[in-house]
Formats: sequence, C-alpha cells, structure tokens
Amino acid sequence: MSNWNKIFLDLGRLKQSKRKRVIFTAKEGIKDIKNITSSCGCTRANYDAKTRELKVVYTPKKIPPHLQIQGYYTSYKHLTITYVGGEKEVLTFKAIITT
Repeated sequence: MSNWNKIFLDLGRLKQSKRKRVIFTAKEGIKDIKNITSSCGCTRANYDAKTRELKVVYTPKKIPPHLQIQGYYTSYKHLTITYVGGEKEVLTFKAIITT
C-alpha cells in the first residue's frame, strides 16, 4: 500500500526549459523518509514533513534535434523514496514538452 495519495501525475503540456512546480501529498502516518532520489538532474525534490508535501521542481530540457520536426517529446520522471526501514517506493510524473 502506498504512502502517497497519488503515485502518478500527468502534468499535460509544458514549455521546454520553463520551470514547473509539482506536489505529491503523503497520507497520514507516512513512514519516515531516509532519502529521495530523482531519475534526472532536471528534477529536484524536497519533503516537508510538517505539511506532508513532496515539493518537486522540474525544468524540462530542450527538445532534442531529432524530435524538433514533430515539435514535442514525452518525458517521464521518477522519484525513488527510500524509507528508514529500507523499503522503497517510486513516484512518477509525465509531461509533454513543447517549444
């Protein structure tokens, strides 16, 4: 059973290189968090135990040259939460990155 209200968020369309704030909300009684690791350097996360919010800042990279003709790409980012007891959980968000 998840410690989070949602483990997947669809952010819709985002502009390349424009910062987006994302919030995952934990359920009451969440286990103590030991570490949070993101799948990419473009994603930073900080957990606020008082509000039970995992605050994420995502800055999408520019559209790669081989995808510029279509004008967008789909991005999936993952946050691995490691709890004090060693258990792990993955939160994911998706966005379509446009020019």
